[in-house]
Amino acid sequence: KVIAQPEDIAMLDQLQAASSEYRRGYQALIQALQTREASRDKLGANADRAVALVSQAEAAMRQDGSTAQYSAVVEQGKLLQQARYQVRGYTYSGKADAQQPALAAIDQALAALANLPDTLGDTWRTPLQQANTAFQAYRAAVSEYSQAQAASATALEQMARHGNLLLDVSNQLSA
Repeated sequence: KVIAQPEDIAMLDQLQAASSEYRRGYQALIQALQTREASRDKLGANADRAVALVSQAEAAMRQDGSTAQYSAVVEQGKLLQQARYQVRGYTYSGKADAQQPALAAIDQALAALANLPDTLGDTWRTPLQQANTAFQAYRAAVSEYSQAQAASATALEQMARHGNLLLDVSNQLSA
């Protein structure tokens, strides 16, 4: 079939526009996936840093601290691990309803971590503040992950919409 009719030319213009939008959606998807993976890297690095600093305090309290100090730092370690468990559940499932429990667990760990220097003493204030900073960055990485997930879903919807338009117009042209 020769494409010479004005309606056929209009359909070709539609195809070209839909194809451009599909490519934009694809690029947005790639960017969202890269952002999501970068946020996963940040999650691991920041959590590992916070846990390492708290573990140092735990080892020191086991040697030289009181039972109350040791118990407080052990409890902090458990809160950090619980938060990591909740975040893993969220990031591996990708389910939005798992985000809130993960953020709540992080906030609980951060609140306890903010008070831990008062229990352990000034010697541990700076390392525990560093652990707190690392875990705040961990929380920020969860938000980055969430935003990347939303951007990915939007890009996939855009690609599906324009992909369907490409198929529909192509079928009309070939009819």
